[in-house]
Amino acid sequence: LPARLPADADFGFTGEARRLARAYEEGWLACRMIADKWGDAKLVELYRAVGAARQRDGALDAALHDVLGLDTAEFTARWRSYTKAELG
Repeated sequence: LPARLPADADFGFTGEARRLARAYEEGWLACRMIADKWGDAKLVELYRAVGAARQRDGALDAALHDVLGLDTAEFTARWRSYTKAELG
């Protein structure tokens, strides 16, 4: 079970195919959880909020709070539980 959400660096093409694949799978599960629990519109809203941020640092934290009403720690805990249930 992953301990944290994948970071930007995890999506880099560094020659580590397993790390890249894991990052995309983990990210996909986070998106799927958002769509399942909050709906597709909230997922799109979250994407747009992160994409519109002027600064990359803290963009996800702010978007999670503004769009889903969660801090990153709470979202990560829910995502870990969702991942465990899905891949169990």
